Amino acid sequence: MFALSEQAASAPLREQPKPVFGEHVSPEQFPQLIEMVREELAPGGRWQYVPEKRRPALQSRLAEMEALLAGRASVDEMTVEEKVKLLNAQEHANAILTDNDGERVICERTKPINSHIGQVLCVTLAERNNMRNAGRSGVERLQQTGRKESSR
Repeated sequence: MFALSEQAASAPLREQPKPVFGEHVSPEQFPQLIEMVREELAPGGRWQYVPEKRRPALQSRLAEMEALLAGRASVDEMTVEEKVKLLNAQEHANAILTDNDGERVICERTKPINSHIGQVLCVTLAERNNMRNAGRSGVERLQQTGRKESSR
């Protein structure tokens, strides 16, 4: 167990996003949820960070849920085997989406430069990726500037 810095301890806690496909989703709501997930996989969307290699599995689970719920007014109309398949598809889709959710909060223990006092930094996956990309861009600019300077 580690102690939080005063700054981290006083910062408001961010709430983790809820699973997309929860227990209380009715069959009528699934088509809109599935469409929303597909839209949010696009660049700039909540799930833009789902890796290309995991997208086919996600699309397969979404299609499986659609097929299982097609033409049904209630989950109660499903057989036990169909309910198990639906639950497994939901869990698999939720696992992929939750792991790659741009709104997922990630906390890391860090030590600022020239300090021995650790801090906990909590940011969303999207914020972390934006910071990482900004850092890479800065390094690339410095490298390009250095090449131009040395060729003079």
